[in-house]
Amino acid sequence: MSAQDNPSEDGLVPLLETSRVCEDMGIDAEGYAELVDIFLEDLPALRTAIASVTADDLESFARQCHELCTTLGVIGASRAMLTSRRLERDLRSGVQIDLELAATGLLHELDTVAGLLAADFSGQKR
Repeated sequence: MSAQDNPSEDGLVPLLETSRVCEDMGIDAEGYAELVDIFLEDLPALRTAIASVTADDLESFARQCHELCTTLGVIGASRAMLTSRRLERDLRSGVQIDLELAATGLLHELDTVAGLLAADFSGQKR
């Protein structure tokens, strides 16, 4: 199955909405592949920032979630974007959360998206 409009496991929020992104941005598959390249290049830094979160810096983690939400929206990673948005909201509203569990869940979402994108777009001429 292609990453394009790949449904999530629960069937409610798509993992990726490739065609929506292409339509909204007025780009073709090659343009989307360029977005994928940028995301995959930035992924190690994103993972490092999330993995290093501490209870002493909740505001920084909330900012990271906000920025990540935007990044994920650009590539159409709807489920991961929603996860990031909810985590940011909870952090800013003072909801007590297990930071390690939250960071692990967010990293899992990023890895899922990256795996789908790498599988569908690796080796394409860009």
